[in-house]
Amino acid sequence: SLCEEFLGLQPKPVCGTAKVEEGFGKFSTLISSSSVESKVVHKAVKMIHSSIARQCLQELTTTHNVSKADITDLLLTTDKLYESTQGKHKLLQDVHHIMVKRIYSVEDSKFSPLIQEIASETPGQEEMILLSASKRFDKDAVISQLVARYYYLKKKNFTEAKLWARSARDLSKDSSYMADTSAQVIKHELKNAIANCKEEPMPHEKLNMFLKVAQSAIDAFKETQSLAKKESSLRLQTKRDNCPFNTAGCLGEIQVGVLVIDLLQKTPVFSSENVRHDILSKVLSGDIKLQDVERCDQRQHKHRSYYIILRHFEDLLYSLKIRMKTNFDFLEEFHVNLGSGSGMKDSREQVVQNELFRGFKQYANLFCKTDSASLLKNKTMWNMVKENCPVYTSLWNYISQMRTSYHATMKEVYNGKRPIVHFFLGKKWGYERLVHLREIKRCSMVEEGQFVSMWEDGSLWEDKKVQQLLRRVTGEVKGKFILTATCEPGLKLKVIPMFQSQLSGTTERSKVSFFIGFSMKGPVALDIN
Repeated sequence: SLCEEFLGLQPKPVCGTAKVEEGFGKFSTLISSSSVESKVVHKAVKMIHSSIARQCLQELTTTHNVSKADITDLLLTTDKLYESTQGKHKLLQDVHHIMVKRIYSVEDSKFSPLIQEIASETPGQEEMILLSASKRFDKDAVISQLVARYYYLKKKNFTEAKLWARSARDLSKDSSYMADTSAQVIKHELKNAIANCKEEPMPHEKLNMFLKVAQSAIDAFKETQSLAKKESSLRLQTKRDNCPFNTAGCLGEIQVGVLVIDLLQKTPVFSSENVRHDILSKVLSGDIKLQDVERCDQRQHKHRSYYIILRHFEDLLYSLKIRMKTNFDFLEEFHVNLGSGSGMKDSREQVVQNELFRGFKQYANLFCKTDSASLLKNKTMWNMVKENCPVYTSLWNYISQMRTSYHATMKEVYNGKRPIVHFFLGKKWGYERLVHLREIKRCSMVEEGQFVSMWEDGSLWEDKKVQQLLRRVTGEVKGKFILTATCEPGLKLKVIPMFQSQLSGTTERSKVSFFIGFSMKGPVALDIN
């Protein structure tokens, strides 16, 4: 076999059918075999659990001084492993997966666990591995994207990063994610250059260079968002792709805006003095023109070279605040009202929201007098609830308005997402009948990650404190939804199950009980029994 040949073992003559488990001897209990459907159906062997596979890797390192980098490089560079038709596609798929698949957390990770472990175990070897991967997967845009990310994040080699980002774009021209990588390289180049500029005041030559790079970054992020919208339109047409809308361009443009603000605050024209800080705010808001600032500047002659440069970038400066606000508003609507497939925010979304919040704090420090925490409040839903919810005669109008608003504002971006349930029907009356999601979280007394798990597996609804808080209602199954009575005689409410699978096993017109949640898309049924 290929394995025997690769390991330098002499094939053993066998009579009848040879079982692979027999070759493992006393270790056969650590493996399992199964049929794998690829281009051809074949038998495959794997460890029974990832922890055992990890321990085997540790044993190779401890006993034989073989590192993860050695093993990975062997996998990537040994052509013989990819000569066999049987299993070749699956092997390529698995190797690609361990190279690129990231595990998102609140801290975020830009690389797969394997790459991170190689970097930790044998620093510097990760670069060799990534370059080997780029040769094995030479037509793969994601691998080129990965190498670009490594060079701009870890090596700060922006020239090399741009080459790899360009390669990724050439391999996947219409991908917003590859366009975003090119934009990220420019953004990080700008961020790094500003951080390394220690001269005070900032020389006007560097101001000119930095603003040029900022303009390039903003243009690149705008292109990213343009491609994201095209991708979204195609998904709406085909209805086969559940990939979520790529918002990276919006966030990236905000981050560049923050860098520009930081940059301008370091120039003599807009120093950190309160009066100059206020002038910067007014210029970026379009309330004061640069020529007016220059005319009133007592150091006009000394600052002349700065004003010449700033006037050259007037379009960038005058549109900065409005562009940032537009992106903040869009991302607020997106992240407040849309969650993952389970209807909750996942850790990846939390990472993005943390970045968004950091950007807004700096934006608010310059332009706002209000607390930046107000960014993440759901104004749209709360205003509609206050206006309509307690009045049953306007219930249909309320739901209709919510759904209309949802489809109007979210149509382009809700693909692959599920509307977040913000409120639940409680046992009290009036406004207090609406129970906010945070009240459920508070009474469950568990951490965010555990709360999401309990939400997904349904164990949350078994919590006695949650049950005491919410009102359980009954209804009648009608196709893919449930009809439930309201306090208004003859008025029935159509409720969509949060998960359609919860109606499996029920028959038409059968009676069920459930909790009601309210999202921008309308009422949803939870914990259907």
